[in-house]
Amino acid sequence: MPEPTQILDLADILDAEGTLDTDSPATDADVRTAMQIAVTATRDAYRIAYKNTGGDVDSDTVDALDLAEVTIREALDDLTA
Repeated sequence: MPEPTQILDLADILDAEGTLDTDSPATDADVRTAMQIAVTATRDAYRIAYKNTGGDVDSDTVDALDLAEVTIREALDDLTA
């Protein structure tokens, strides 16, 4: 039986790439801007995946993108509250 695929945390991935930087502080506005870009990118990816699956909202990819957008949007709402 194959080993289950390990899903790494984003911090682990970025650290391995050498792109996890805490030396340059980011402002709350920087974080909000990045999250707004992420929401837009996730919505674009959702639209493309939705078309690719013929409108199958139960597709794993479409469902994951839906969850990602909602999660990022909720975090952005919390940050701006």
